[in-house]
Amino acid sequence: MTTYTLRSYPIYFAATVSGAKTHELRSEADLPQVAVGDVLLLQEYDPSKSSYTGASCKVRVTYISPGPQPWLVPGYTLMSTRWMSMIRKPRAPKRIPVETMPIAAS
Repeated sequence: MTTYTLRSYPIYFAATVSGAKTHELRSEADLPQVAVGDVLLLQEYDPSKSSYTGASCKVRVTYISPGPQPWLVPGYTLMSTRWMSMIRKPRAPKRIPVETMPIAAS
């Protein structure tokens, strides 16, 4: 079992997290040796900010459409996936004003 880390745009990430999206269409260059049972770690990426949001989830590959198919663009793989787990966004550290910080006695 191999784990692949991939970007997922917010609209697709939300659909995956909600359970509405149970597939991934990816370039074979991104997943050259993907197999049933492999795990995809999807990291939410916001292209408008050119950054990751901090949210991610795991899905397991349950089926890979055999290629080539007349309806599938050459160089792409269509996979069915099953939800595994959500990895929460990291929480921002709580800011404590400097004037309220305890001072260590020396």
